[in-house]
Amino acid sequence: MKTRRHVPASAGFLREKAMIRASVLAGKEEEGVKYKDYFAWERASQQDPIAPDARPDARRQGVLLAVHILPEEKEALAILEDQCVKHANRASEQVKMAVHDSYNGFLAPSMEHEMQADAKRKSG
Repeated sequence: MKTRRHVPASAGFLREKAMIRASVLAGKEEEGVKYKDYFAWERASQQDPIAPDARPDARRQGVLLAVHILPEEKEALAILEDQCVKHANRASEQVKMAVHDSYNGFLAPSMEHEMQADAKRKSG
């Protein structure tokens, strides 16, 4: 059986680990050259609020830029697996698959939506 480390699996802990990432959408590099500073932009979400002139332009999100606020997927999955996978057997492999599916299909999008709303509120 694997050794389990004690790590809080709360949404708060995952929020603390979140990064804000902006990237240019495929095929929009030329059209979005004005926003090239955000083609590969990232910062910790827990840093001080971003001044309006220093953050990715929300009007360009979805048109030229993709902006995401999430923890590193590997780290988030490790925390969730640590919380949910209790043994090393065939059933545990199914639990692990369920953790990955639920993170990618439900938890990550839900957390991202909440953190984007929080970021908008904090930045004014």
